[in-house]
Amino acid sequence: QQRDSVVSRAKELGYLPVSSNGATAEIVLNFTGLGADVTQFTLPKNSKFTTTVDDVTYTFVTPKAEEFFKAADGTFSKSIEIKEGEPLTHQFTVSATNPVRYIIPNPGVDTSSIIVSVQESSTDSTTTDYKRATNINQVFNTSPVFYLEESADEKYEIIFGSGSLGKPVKAGNIVKVEYLVNSDEATNGATSFSVEDYSIGTSYTSATISSVAKTANGGRPQETIESIKFQAPRNYQTQNRAVIAEDYSRILLSENADLQSVIAFGGEEYDPPVNGKVYIAVKPFGELRATQNKKTAIKTSLKTRT
Repeated sequence: QQRDSVVSRAKELGYLPVSSNGATAEIVLNFTGLGADVTQFTLPKNSKFTTTVDDVTYTFVTPKAEEFFKAADGTFSKSIEIKEGEPLTHQFTVSATNPVRYIIPNPGVDTSSIIVSVQESSTDSTTTDYKRATNINQVFNTSPVFYLEESADEKYEIIFGSGSLGKPVKAGNIVKVEYLVNSDEATNGATSFSVEDYSIGTSYTSATISSVAKTANGGRPQETIESIKFQAPRNYQTQNRAVIAEDYSRILLSENADLQSVIAFGGEEYDPPVNGKVYIAVKPFGELRATQNKKTAIKTSLKTRT
């Protein structure tokens, strides 16, 4: 009945409960007053925007860098996606004499936002990016991957391979973790945003939001105890392999906190039948349909499991 106990049992079945997820919105951002010689620039990742809901201010950020190009009329304008969450960074120093547990110290982490890199040492800035392992069939002893588990008090722990299933970290390495702490569904429906903090590496007069192309939606709380109890044993049955139609649904729901529901069926059920294909329909939270980028990401994530 305690969440930590349920999570512990789910961990034995190789199941990671779905984390909370911050809402996303789409805004049209305009820059004015740039020099005549400027034809393009990059808006950095984690550029900040804010919105206020019920007298509480929330932070939205750009989940990736955005390229802006000068239009024929000399303006810089682009529709970009922003995501709710406060960007934070935490680092650990690997020690052989005093082993470290790499536990992210904040609850409310959006696991899809976690980025892990390992610096060689305090005197060697060489850095290796580590990717989250979702399919151990694709992991070797030199693969720079990390595993993720929910720890006590709704916090997440990063685990590295020991040299067989993943490249190990060694004493003196510095582990850097970037992530977003979100407010789940609190900002769903937000329609007004303000520019807060950004740097484009050049002079400018102002940056303004001309319109909101898509109101904030898709925010959701972390998976409930009841859902974990139901999903964990069924997820275990798939063994991270997409063989039958239900496997596709379970894999996608467990790995995508922004999906509300998934339906999958084999082509033999199509009319007329199309053998050798699987059809998948997904519905995001707060949206009628997924974006093309989301569709591409889903297909890519399934390729190694089919």
